[in-house]
Amino acid sequence: MTTSLLDRLTAGDREVLGRILGEGAGWEDFEKEVTGHPWRLMDLLADPALLDAVLDPRLGPGSAVSPTLLFAVFVCHAAVELRSAGHVAEWAGPHARVPVFDVEEVREFLEAPGRVLFLVELLASFAGTAPGRGIDDLVTLAEMSDDSPGWYRRLADLALFLAGVFPDRTLLHPYSPTEAEKLGRSAGMSAGEILATLADTPGGTISAVETLGCRWYAKAAADQESPAVVADLAARFRPARRILTYVSDRHLYRRAA
Repeated sequence: MTTSLLDRLTAGDREVLGRILGEGAGWEDFEKEVTGHPWRLMDLLADPALLDAVLDPRLGPGSAVSPTLLFAVFVCHAAVELRSAGHVAEWAGPHARVPVFDVEEVREFLEAPGRVLFLVELLASFAGTAPGRGIDDLVTLAEMSDDSPGWYRRLADLALFLAGVFPDRTLLHPYSPTEAEKLGRSAGMSAGEILATLADTPGGTISAVETLGCRWYAKAAADQESPAVVADLAARFRPARRILTYVSDRHLYRRAA
């Protein structure tokens, strides 16, 4: 996961990171160090000076950082903040959040660098996605079934991305019986089972999206070549979703405003 992230960095990214590392710090030596020690990479990405650097309005088009580095900085800063947070905000409707004081599952998620970096790569993989995408995209993708681990992984990733980053557009849309049947078929569930989860969240689809996402990640993890983090997400979809919502509220939407 660390190597994959480093491979995505552009020349502009390396220029900005080099300024934070300081004179005399060779990039190749740094790559070797963090490849075996992902916490070192996360510590650098969480450096307050780096947050200022990637948001520097003076960066020209040729040296502007990539979405990958920008997301990595936002996620790692959020991880530092959430490790000491007394609560995490939970989606409760359009532009509405309620505090959830049971934050242990979020803190446990953040204990593994691979899980944190997974969220970075997830955001980067959807860079440029139109914000209007919603539940219909999940239904459309579910209908394109090829029953492969990669297809299940894409379904799960899309569910996590939409529910975490665009909850107002995703979680307000109740499933129709037809949609529930199409989605359930891909997850080995009946339409009734999916619709029953809506009782937990009146007017929303949080439970349904989480149930589907966990099922899809579990199916993707059945492939022996699947990264271990995919199996992690099958059991940790909820904290991952809450972290992405925090990142979106704290950084993505605020910076875009």
